[in-house]
Amino acid sequence: MQILPRLESYFLCKAQKTKGYFMNRLLFLISLLVASLVTLNCQSYTTGLEQNAGRADEGAVFAQMRAITRAQSAYSITNANEYGTFEQLAAGSYLDGRFNTSGPKFYGYVFTMSVTPKTGSSEGSYRLNADPDPELKGTGRHFYIDSNSSRIHVNATQPASETDETVAP
Repeated sequence: MQILPRLESYFLCKAQKTKGYFMNRLLFLISLLVASLVTLNCQSYTTGLEQNAGRADEGAVFAQMRAITRAQSAYSITNANEYGTFEQLAAGSYLDGRFNTSGPKFYGYVFTMSVTPKTGSSEGSYRLNADPDPELKGTGRHFYIDSNSSRIHVNATQPASETDETVAP
């Protein structure tokens, strides 16, 4: 008679241990799943923040390109329809001292400008590019504007030109 209660308590104890083991295992798997979801959400949130910061930089680049375009227009009016380099625009106070270099850098972008003087029957012109600074960003969109149009052109992979699509800032 004493054997039966012992077996009964043995099997109940074993069943309770097994049930506890499975519950612990289940809680562990649920915790692992929740941690994975949190990590993925944090990554997408961080990526979104980085993209927003990049878009803010692009907005500032657009503003700089528009300021340079206005400076070129003013310089051209006072200099017999000639366009100026960054150094000439800064020396004439059309742009501030930050532009007193051949390749100024702002907001993670390097600005480059080529100026063609007028000759005889052809008018002068300028071309302005803003490309991601390889020392800082290395990646990003490339922008272009020139003296023939007030539209900003964009290229995702290489320096932009007048043949690329335009973007509305």
